[in-house]
Amino acid sequence: MKFIEKNANNNSFIGLRAAEGVENFYTKLGFATRPTSKPGMYMIHKKWHFS
Repeated sequence: MKFIEKNANNNSFIGLRAAEGVENFYTKLGFATRPTSKPGMYMIHKKWHFS
């Protein structure tokens, strides 16, 4: 996750193919579950800039 924070551009799509039954681990990291017709998980990375 540190690599994503440091290197991903704003609104980057990060896809993940995870084994069945490990969704809870990845949702804690900010990933969302895709519909069962399109298995896997994803995240849209947002960079927040505060002035």
